[in-house]
Amino acid sequence: MVHGLELAWAQGCQRIIVEVNFQFVADFIYGRGDKVRNAENLKYRCSELLHRAWEIEVKHIYREANSLVDWLAAFGLTMDLGYHAFV
Repeated sequence: MVHGLELAWAQGCQRIIVEVNFQFVADFIYGRGDKVRNAENLKYRCSELLHRAWEIEVKHIYREANSLVDWLAAFGLTMDLGYHAFV
């Protein structure tokens, strides 16, 4: 997710909605919930990205309600390692 946000920032995106299928991830990004060992650097990086001059929302969505993303994730597993953009 961090790499995706960095890419969106570099592309000049001004408004981002990030949908995650784990409530834990959304809570972690916003600093809620239990601490995760050895993840303070990641938490700091996410916080830094969230506080840039853009509108960003991270929200939980059930996997069943987002079948396209589920399909893309499965499809991505069949691809060679590297950067792939689906536009």
